[in-house]
Amino acid sequence: MKAILDQESRSGFADSTVIGGLDKFLDTNWNQLSKYIEKIETPYSARSLEDRKIWISTILGILSTEIGELNVSDRVNTSLYQKKDVFNDSSYQGIKLSDPIEKLRNFGGRKFKKLMSEKFAVTTVGDLVMHLPNHHDDFTDLRKLSDLTVGETQTSVLSVRDVKQFSMGYRRTRNQVTLFDETGVITVTFFNQPWINKNLKKGSRVLISGRVGVHRGKITFQNASYESITDNSINIHTGRFVPVYPLTDGIHQKTMRRIVALSLSSAVNQVKEYLPKYLLNRTGLMGRADSIKRYHYPRNKKDLSDARRRLAFDELFLIALVAEKRRLDWKSEIASPHITLDPGQANLANSLPFQLTESQIKAVTEILKDLSNQQA
Repeated sequence: MKAILDQESRSGFADSTVIGGLDKFLDTNWNQLSKYIEKIETPYSARSLEDRKIWISTILGILSTEIGELNVSDRVNTSLYQKKDVFNDSSYQGIKLSDPIEKLRNFGGRKFKKLMSEKFAVTTVGDLVMHLPNHHDDFTDLRKLSDLTVGETQTSVLSVRDVKQFSMGYRRTRNQVTLFDETGVITVTFFNQPWINKNLKKGSRVLISGRVGVHRGKITFQNASYESITDNSINIHTGRFVPVYPLTDGIHQKTMRRIVALSLSSAVNQVKEYLPKYLLNRTGLMGRADSIKRYHYPRNKKDLSDARRRLAFDELFLIALVAEKRRLDWKSEIASPHITLDPGQANLANSLPFQLTESQIKAVTEILKDLSNQQA
């Protein structure tokens, strides 16, 4: 039961861990499980993702108390999924989609505003909300140091043991950060990031994600991303599907990610839905605001696929809508020209140095008739 719930958490509570669903597993094994947990009133399959997360977290807590087998990696996984969502930060109330981006707290400064306007035509909070990522880095594979696999992209929750900085010449630095968990120690190197000494203090906890490689015979994270863990932190650079945005010279990926996350926290719920509810239900399309949220920060692959499907529908639907409007405008606003349906008597035909054949007259007549019908 515990292993199944752990895997269900890692898969984003999609009810895909057990064949036939979690409800079927509970029914089949209820005699053994009833001594630990109470009967679930609302079927798992009928619950929202948030309710599923809360229920699984509660049951894991009960099982850890009863069985006493909840190890460190399980606690790490559970704590990650219990962190606040990117879109549930209430500290940005009062900001609107139409507001200029400088109204966001720590929005990036005048240089950022100028570059975003010139390179991406982004000037408002709403523009930032629609500044969609090109792709995502999958940093959802959370492991202890002893379980890291070379050649794969993974994430670990570690503590900082030591940070050393070395100068490499003019404005170039190399930082060696030693980190550990209960299973081992690892050293990760960061180049030209002198601020790491300030960000990573001895004893602090961090999420670190990247491709695992080998340097001088020892396992390390290559081109790693890191993020400090605090009680109120929201991880946007590590430990999840991480958005990778289009950039320009002068804007770093972490800066872009942070500013877009600010815009999402403040105003994405203001995005209006233009499709009727019955159509969403019939087609299985995600709501517009939810699709934008989950295209930036999907909880799992299904989230990303559903969000992409809705945004693709919007694009194609609006193209078709504009084309239809242009056609209707053309029919209603342009007066029909006078068309003679007897090409044999038309001035143009009479001016020719030869007579049209019967087949030519028939073809021209059909063309003119079609044009007249389109103008009707």
